[in-house]
Amino acid sequence: MASDEEQAAFIEALLEGPSMEPPAGVDPNFDDPGGNHTIGYAIIILGSTLATMAILLRLCSRVILKRIKIEDALFISALGLYAGHQYVFYEMSIFPGLWVHQWNFQLKNISHISYNIHIGSVFYGLTIMCLKVGILLDWVRIFCPVGTRNAMLWISHVIIWANIAFYGIGTMVELFQCTPREKIWNPLYEGGSCPMNMHAHNFASGIFNIISDLVILAVPQSIIWKLQMSTSKRIGVSLLFTIGIFACACAIARQVLINTLIRSDDVIYNISSLGLWDVGEITAGFMIVGIPSLPQVVKKIPLTESVVSLVRVFTRSTHSDLHSTPKQELPLWMKPRGQKAPRHWDSIITDEYNMSSVRSTDSTVGLRRNVEEVPQ
Repeated sequence: MASDEEQAAFIEALLEGPSMEPPAGVDPNFDDPGGNHTIGYAIIILGSTLATMAILLRLCSRVILKRIKIEDALFISALGLYAGHQYVFYEMSIFPGLWVHQWNFQLKNISHISYNIHIGSVFYGLTIMCLKVGILLDWVRIFCPVGTRNAMLWISHVIIWANIAFYGIGTMVELFQCTPREKIWNPLYEGGSCPMNMHAHNFASGIFNIISDLVILAVPQSIIWKLQMSTSKRIGVSLLFTIGIFACACAIARQVLINTLIRSDDVIYNISSLGLWDVGEITAGFMIVGIPSLPQVVKKIPLTESVVSLVRVFTRSTHSDLHSTPKQELPLWMKPRGQKAPRHWDSIITDEYNMSSVRSTDSTVGLRRNVEEVPQ
């Protein structure tokens, strides 16, 4: 039987060795493990900047309209949780870096990295839950005026409560998958148990995430395309929501990587790509929230209307000089009355996206009545 000294020496040698047995013919390289740091930093800065700007736009529009709703609190909470996710991803970008094979860093470092992955997964689930619930509540307020009981209302409520239940339970599963919790991130912890099948949980989570993303993307389109407006405006309004396609693409790519993780022992290497798609999906969610608020904020910037008017006058005068032909001057009473040029952003669909000028069909009368009450 080994003495205490021999056992301590064995554990010390184990900790100083690689975190994973390398493939045949490959030697661990602790001094130059490879990987990439720059991409991680760039994605973190870009994603954080876009998300913060989106929420600031949203909050500015709410202040302008003097309307703060429960969904705005959810969006602020999501941004705070996203900051936690980004910090964890930033730490991983510093060490060991992205796309570093586990056999290229020592086992003594695995606990800290595994702990960050565990906390990052918790932040991801809670961030996605707050974003999706907030977006759906916002769209219910837009497309389902008080007293309306349409299909979108019921679908939205089903998805809202499904997200709360699924991500709420999923967070508890992630937090308490092992007893004691240290066993989650410490591979050398002796005793305890981990009764949860986390592979099955992660697979189911990815599938649910894709389905809910697709439903959130598709639900408002059925109402948008029923609105009576020009094709160009209809396409312009619909395209505002197509950023959700990118979010769905990120969710699908994330699911592919989850399947890879389930089959691979080189977890740290594959988790890097998963983190990048997480950032892309969450950032897209924030942009869905914030970008539609841009017109409302821009209109309040000093001199904006003057600059736009000047550009219009210059463009029209240039066009007249190039294409006008001599005409006999008509009497004033025969000249047609000028019409005010419609503003492109007047048809943007959010809670206050100036839809009062859009005529509605019978199925969208309630929607028009709801948005016409908005102070212009």
